[in-house]
Amino acid sequence: MTRVKWTTWTAGLVLLLALVPLAATAAPQQQGENLLLNPGFEGEYSTWSGIPQLQMPAGWTPWWAENSGDDPDWANHRPEWKPAEGQFYPNRVHSGARALQWFKSYATFWAGAYQQVSVPESAQLRFSAYGQAWSCDDWAFCQDASSHNPANMRMRIGIDPTGGTNPWASTVVWSAFGNPVDGWGYFEVVANAQGSTITAFLYANPDWPKQNQDAYFDDASLVVVGEAPLPTVPPPTAPTAVPPTAGPTPPPAPPFVTATPRPDGSVVHVVEPGDTLWLIAANYDVTLDDLRATNNIGQFIYEGDELVIRTTSPDAAIPEPTPEPVPTVREEEEDEVAAAAGTEESAPDQFAAAAPEESAPSEPAEAPESSAAELDAAATAATVCITAFDDPNRNGYRDAGEGLMAGVVIAVSNDQQEMGSYTTDGISEPYCFSGLAPGNYRVTQQVNEDWTATTTAAWGVSLHGGDVLSLEFGNARPQSGAPAASENDPAGDEAENTDGEAQRPQVRSAVFAAAGAFGILLLIGAGLFIVQSRRS
Repeated sequence: MTRVKWTTWTAGLVLLLALVPLAATAAPQQQGENLLLNPGFEGEYSTWSGIPQLQMPAGWTPWWAENSGDDPDWANHRPEWKPAEGQFYPNRVHSGARALQWFKSYATFWAGAYQQVSVPESAQLRFSAYGQAWSCDDWAFCQDASSHNPANMRMRIGIDPTGGTNPWASTVVWSAFGNPVDGWGYFEVVANAQGSTITAFLYANPDWPKQNQDAYFDDASLVVVGEAPLPTVPPPTAPTAVPPTAGPTPPPAPPFVTATPRPDGSVVHVVEPGDTLWLIAANYDVTLDDLRATNNIGQFIYEGDELVIRTTSPDAAIPEPTPEPVPTVREEEEDEVAAAAGTEESAPDQFAAAAPEESAPSEPAEAPESSAAELDAAATAATVCITAFDDPNRNGYRDAGEGLMAGVVIAVSNDQQEMGSYTTDGISEPYCFSGLAPGNYRVTQQVNEDWTATTTAAWGVSLHGGDVLSLEFGNARPQSGAPAASENDPAGDEAENTDGEAQRPQVRSAVFAAAGAFGILLLIGAGLFIVQSRRS
């Protein structure tokens, strides 16, 4: 009897151990370590610098602009900072129990928060965060915590690669502006650290005072996405880098000129060759979302289109026309410049710069200096290489087996103009924009609006001499018969669940089969036990 019982229980134990591998699941893919302290703005908030209205979470420091005296009375006031509590307003917290909030009633502010972070030397970093705005001009319409006639909150995030704490420094690389009223918007920016410390900035600057005016940020992230390459100097025989896979980079677009306000006060821009939505929005100081909503357009515009920038609304500020970058010397001024040549040394030089065709015959002797300057500029030029890829699992990373994408228009622009654009063919990428002077740039994509961007569609980058920066744009093709993934849902959940659903029937079948075999063995063991007992 003892032997029968031992054999039965041994068989059952073996079957149970065999079921363990069937129930095991693969661990999710780990992403880079978040280098920020308290990225979720959780925990206790403490008074900053003895000011009761400034309640800050651990790791973060407030910054703001003061009214200069020349500003309107309602402009640039110091806001208040405090935690947004999810238990009272769940929609104001992206995850966890708290988010960071700053606000000011009946005034505008130019304010935010920052954190200095130790990073690997010269690392390439991605800073991201979720932001939301609430703006209400009459509490009677906003008692449900929704917005009414909101201001443009002009929210964004940035990285100072040098580790400085001045949000107005030219070294800060900013993301695109956003105005995510009553909903969470995703902000992202990439930059190369210039040392072992960087500063991450949060920013909001509403354009008009309202009764209630609040900015929220939550779930920030700072991760290393690569190592910045060491500066390289092109050989003297090839001072200008050549794109590796396609034709020459298009020449820079002509200077952007804003439209003159019409008699009724409205501003309408006529699309010129080389204009992009981002370029138009940046020069008129409006957001892409507002520009698209006002004109009911998608991603694409065409030469000759008339885009309404501002209507005759009294709250709308009409920008002054941008002056021509190079003034034309009038013919009547030429005599004055020539007459002053004998008394002022600077006058001939200024005239030569404005109209080189009038230069004296001796100027060809300066050609070697120009060549040296060109070589020096080439030696300090930077390069941005881009790739667009199909991202069916929507995780924002190019995994093994995810191919290149054709038909994506990618443009590089600085604050003044578009430096060039390229349409991917899905075969010869990466494509490199070369010969870029050090400075801050925007790298944006235009993709079929039926597709969903799984990475940011507008990178903000800071380039230094010799930098070679690689950027990838991920997009998911439309899913037939299935709704698109929510922007606020974690990318990739839907694809991962699909694989899991396909495996579950097989797992259940194996479990049922093993359970049935185990039951049969138990019955056989029980029968043998009864027979043995009767014989005894």
